Amino acid sequence: MNKNLLITKIVVYSILVVFLLCILIVGIRGYNYGHGLYDLIYYFDEYNRDYNYNYNHNHNHKYNSITDYNEGNTSIPADNINNIYIEWTKGEINVKTHDKNTIEISETGNINEDSKLLYTVKNNDLHIIFHKRIKHYFNFRSFKDKTLTVKVPKDKHLFLLDIETVSPTINIKDINTNALDVETVSGSINVVNTNTNYCDVKTVSGKIDINGAFNEIDSSNVSGKTNIYSTICPKNIDAESISGSIIINIPENDGFTADFETINGKFTSQFEGITNKNKQIYKNGRNEIDAETVSGSFTINKIQ
Repeated sequence: MNKNLLITKIVVYSILVVFLLCILIVGIRGYNYGHGLYDLIYYFDEYNRDYNYNYNHNHNHKYNSITDYNEGNTSIPADNINNIYIEWTKGEINVKTHDKNTIEISETGNINEDSKLLYTVKNNDLHIIFHKRIKHYFNFRSFKDKTLTVKVPKDKHLFLLDIETVSPTINIKDINTNALDVETVSGSINVVNTNTNYCDVKTVSGKIDINGAFNEIDSSNVSGKTNIYSTICPKNIDAESISGSIIINIPENDGFTADFETINGKFTSQFEGITNKNKQIYKNGRNEIDAETVSGSFTINKIQ
């Protein structure tokens, strides 16, 4: 990738940041000046809910009608659940394991009859959303912080864990899943001791910190630090950041090729390979590590 393309991406990311900040400001103040923006976003939201999309791993997912959902905390059998989808607005999200053979869903915080979480199970999919007024994203003043905790059996292997949020911190610990897909606007993402074939994490202004065993990693962060710790060397890592540093920690391996695109960042590596400016080939060079920043550094550490 040349610098002209990198600069183009910077401009695109900058526009995205401004747009998201405008959304947050409108949400915080309340949208009282007409419904043009709300109608536009709601249209796309309803379009997405009616659209069957194919996930990268050949999984078909369709959002359910709000009438299919149940309210409040619950415990459901885990045997037939392959995929968990979470949409949350304000408050912390915790996904972890326990010794039972059930999936437990609970929330704490500012809760009344109109603000209880909703959940449904359909076609081996568990869906959890903030509450029945989730479609009114842009009046955040009407939302109160709630902490969501989801517990899955410690020996459970999911196909997909998918989390979409606006502002919460997301904590994921001891989870085994084929794919992990996490997106948030202003929250941090913390993944601990988690094993997955494909990990996709994105945030605008929060920190990304992932720890576990990963075959593929795709991370994107505008203004926060990204720290990746994998007990195996991934086949592919693609990490992007505007102003935050990127740190990758991997063990001894058969080889990788690392490419670093930057305007004002520094590249360092603890592996002794063939290095030419912002590119390094280690041993057979088979695994791929790509990193892009504007002003952040890029570091590859060797796990001892």
